[in-house]
This record gives sequence, C-alpha cells and structure tokens, in this order.
Amino acid sequence: VRELRDKAMVVEPLRDLYKDQVRVLGRKLGLPDHMVDRHPFPGPGLGIRVLCTETSYREPNHDELQTQLDSFLKKSGYSKYRTHLLPVRTVGVQGDGRSYRYLAGIEGPSNWPELIAMARAIPNNNHAVNRVSYIFGDSVDREALGVTPTHLTPDALEQVRHADAIVTEVLRQYDLMANMSQMPVILVPLDFGVKDSRTIALRPFKTPDFMTGVAAQPGVDIPEPALAEMVDRILNEVNGITRVIYDLSSKPPGTTEWE
Repeated sequence: VRELRDKAMVVEPLRDLYKDQVRVLGRKLGLPDHMVDRHPFPGPGLGIRVLCTETSYREPNHDELQTQLDSFLKKSGYSKYRTHLLPVRTVGVQGDGRSYRYLAGIEGPSNWPELIAMARAIPNNNHAVNRVSYIFGDSVDREALGVTPTHLTPDALEQVRHADAIVTEVLRQYDLMANMSQMPVILVPLDFGVKDSRTIALRPFKTPDFMTGVAAQPGVDIPEPALAEMVDRILNEVNGITRVIYDLSSKPPGTTEWE
C-alpha cells in the first residue's frame, strides 16, 4: 500500500479525518443515520480481531499474581465474585505507551455497575492486567484453563465472521447502532477446558473521540435481552465456541481493539 501511495495510485479522501470526524462530515452531507452510525470496520479486516497463539501465556510469577488478585477482591468487598488471570494477552494503554499483558476474567452475578467498578480497580491494583472481562455461563475451572492453537485459518476466520454477523444483526434489530461508538467482536483462543474450542469476546465501546472511552453498560446502553440474544445465538450457532465474555474495560488501560 505504501508503494501505491508513493505512485499516487491510492485515493484516500478521508485520510486526515478520524472516526468521529467522518461521522460529523457524514451528517453535514445529509447521509442517512443507518450509514453514519455504522460501526467502524478494521482496515486490515476482521482477521485483526483473531487473537493468534500456539501456547498459553503464563508469567513465571503467575501464581503470585493470581493470589494478589484473589486477595484484592476479598479486601475490596467483592468476595461474591471470582477473578481469573486468563492465559492470553491483549493490547492496552498503560503509562506512556502500549502494554501487552494479561486479560482478567470475572465470574459471578451480573451486577453491571459493580462489575465496571471492579474492571477499573483491578488494573490499578495489579499492573500485570490491562483488560478485564465478564465471563457468561457456569463457574470456571481455573485449573482447566488453556488455549486452542489459533492462526488465521479458514475455520478461525469463519468463527469471527459468523459471530460478528450475529452481533450486527441484533444491534440493528434493537436499533442500537447509535448507542455505542463501536462494538468489536473478537475471537479469543481460550478453551475454558473444552478441547479445541474457542471464546468470543464482545467489546461494546462508547467514546467521544476514540482516544479515551468506556465500556457500554448493559441495562443502560444495551438492553439485557439484546445482550442475552447475542450470547445465546453465538453459543448455539457458531461452531466450536464454548464461552462468550464481555469486555468491561475503559480506555485506558484497555485499547478499543484487542490486538
């Protein structure tokens, strides 16, 4: 692409505008809402939303970090929840630059204001974590956590395409496209103890400028029946998916995208 640009063979009329500015321009031009509110699509394609790995991520002090996390939850009054250091890394923004650190997963009651508060507190207390998600479903067997080796293969790409199509369909069905700025759907190699399976992460994100932002809150920004429909359809319709998780992270410390 760089070579084509140098030859003036690539036309990019919006290259100097950011995502939110493109929407402003679209409204000034009188384009319909269903076009202006359409969520930004990653330039490299949905393949960038596939987390690829061959092995579980585990720091040498993993057990110590997990113990610190467990202790923090008890001291902070969140003892009804369990939080796990999941064996994958995602991109975040911490300090003056990007980080590549643990994803933490919370299981327990779906008290969304409390969960979002936890998601803000955990990375501040444990800098080995830059992203926190809620885990739908039954209790997690921490000892069985592992990954399914994942590359940009046809089966992995089909899983993320299928899940993304379901989420987009439900967002349109409930007229929710304008309720959030973007909702990436990510394929995560977590198997949660089910051999050869993977996980889908939902990242509903609200931001004025895509530089900072917060997770969309179920029950406020997205009706819980709509979210339940997304989760149920992904688990029942997308082959090889064992869990769905919901990204609770603000930016910073979590970036909009995961990779």
